[in-house]
Amino acid sequence: MYPISRTFRYLFPELEEAAIFPQMKSNSVVQTEIKGELQRSSLLEQEKSLQHCTRCALYIGRTQLVFGEGNPNAKVCFIGGIPSDADNKSGKIFQGPAGELLSKMIQAMGLAREDVYLCNILKCRPPLGHQVCSAEIDTCQKFLRTQLQFIAPKFIIALGETAAQTLIRTDNPLSALRGKKFSNIDDSGATLFATHHPEELLQDPNLKRTAWDDLKLAMQSISLHGKA
Repeated sequence: MYPISRTFRYLFPELEEAAIFPQMKSNSVVQTEIKGELQRSSLLEQEKSLQHCTRCALYIGRTQLVFGEGNPNAKVCFIGGIPSDADNKSGKIFQGPAGELLSKMIQAMGLAREDVYLCNILKCRPPLGHQVCSAEIDTCQKFLRTQLQFIAPKFIIALGETAAQTLIRTDNPLSALRGKKFSNIDDSGATLFATHHPEELLQDPNLKRTAWDDLKLAMQSISLHGKA
């Protein structure tokens, strides 16, 4: 008995076999899609549960919660410190000029914004003049930790001193954290690289060269594992 594909070509030579028998997805592709949907669902549930959070005083300055966005199955996660005013108004992360610059930074790494995941240490913009304290960071970091458990990124790019110090658990300045590779962040297995926040680069364009050096260092490791 002939295989079905050979029989098809014999009976219907004028038709494309692929149109009738579409290529089946591999098990690995199907499993990745299922995993992504489960992660997306978990993230949406977490975001919904935090919409009216009042666990610390930062909610007073909140217009909208800035949870984060991107590929729930991303290998690369960019983490900033505090939502901007534009983020606070829109509820979307990395908006305005800083967001546009971050998109260009991601593209320069050979990635796309929709391939990676974006989030912040804090999910609420502090009230005007409010100095964020360690207790407020600790409260919000619990939810970030859960968020990262759902996403399970292989690499984290910490944007700015607040993000880098919080994730690495150090008081060292950003200048002492750049140009290094930090492994197994929060026992997650993720590798972290620190660089300047896009807002800093807009304020001082001379920092762009050092930021690019940081991204190239990260790219060397990311390329060994494939893109996000």
